[in-house]
Amino acid sequence: SPNRIVIGSNSSYVEEKMRELYEPFNRNHDKMIFMDIRSAELTKYAANCMLATKISFMNEIANLAELLGADIENVRKGIGSDERIG
Repeated sequence: SPNRIVIGSNSSYVEEKMRELYEPFNRNHDKMIFMDIRSAELTKYAANCMLATKISFMNEIANLAELLGADIENVRKGIGSDERIG
């Protein structure tokens, strides 16, 4: 189950219908975020780019850890324990 559902719409009717559609599957309505269509599109692209950047960054850190003789799993756990990073 996704941690949030982003829905782009400029219509309160569509928002109401989407809430009805997701009702059986979405017990936590805080997960539903409604915004204008362009913002929803950009949100999707930005989230995908952020995830890709995170993967690329960790790959580079793994390369650096190998060069330095550091344990990448320890580094990963250390970075991941910072709540700002996750």
